[in-house]
Amino acid sequence: MALRILGFGRLAFAIVGLVAVVALIVHNNSANPDFNFVNFFSFFTVDANILAALVLLVAGAAALRGNQSRELSGLRGAVTTYMAITGIVYNVLLADLTESLQTNLQWANIIVHILMPIVLVVDFLLDRTVHRLGLRNALWWLGFPLIWTAYTLIRGAIVDWYPYPFLDHRLHNYGVVALYVLGIAVAFFVVAAVLAYSTRVLNRSEPTPVAPRTSAI
Repeated sequence: MALRILGFGRLAFAIVGLVAVVALIVHNNSANPDFNFVNFFSFFTVDANILAALVLLVAGAAALRGNQSRELSGLRGAVTTYMAITGIVYNVLLADLTESLQTNLQWANIIVHILMPIVLVVDFLLDRTVHRLGLRNALWWLGFPLIWTAYTLIRGAIVDWYPYPFLDHRLHNYGVVALYVLGIAVAFFVVAAVLAYSTRVLNRSEPTPVAPRTSAI
C-alpha cells in the first residue's frame, strides 16, 4: 500500500513539475516577442526540472511494480542532487532575479525552485527500495553539471548571453567566475556524496525483489 501511494505521488509531482515548465514557456513567450527557446532550455533549473519529472514518472511506475533497479536508484540520486543544488543556488544567489531567470510567474517559480527540490530530496531519503550507492556513483552524477557548465561558457562566449550572472565574465572577471564554478562544483560533490551515503545509512540491506504474482491453474 505504501509503495502504491509513493508511486502515485511521484506521478502526480511529475505532472506538477512539467506543468510548471510548460506554464513558464507559455508565459514568457506571450510576454516577450523575442523569447528565445534555446536560451530558456539553457537554464540549469529548467533542465533539472525536466529530468526530475521524467525520472519521477519512471520511478513512480517502478514503485507501483514494487521495486526498482540499481540503475534507477543511481539515476534518482543524480537528479536529486541536481534539484537540491537548484534549490540551494536559487535561494542563496538568485532569489531576486526571477525576471532575468524567466521564472517570474510566481506559482511556477515556487514549484521549480522550491517545491520540486524538496520533493526530490524527501522522496529519495524516504524510499526504502533504493539500492545502496557509493562515492563512485556520486562522482558519475557530476558529469551532467560539468557538461552543462562547459556548454554554457562556450555558448555564452559565442552568443554573448549567460543564464546566470555568476557565470557572466562581463559582470565579473574570469577569476571570479572560476571561483563561483569551483564553489558550486564543491557543493555538487558534497550533496552527491551525502545522498549516496544516505542509502547506506538508511538502507542496511539491499531491497528484496518482489516475486511476480502467479495465478493458480
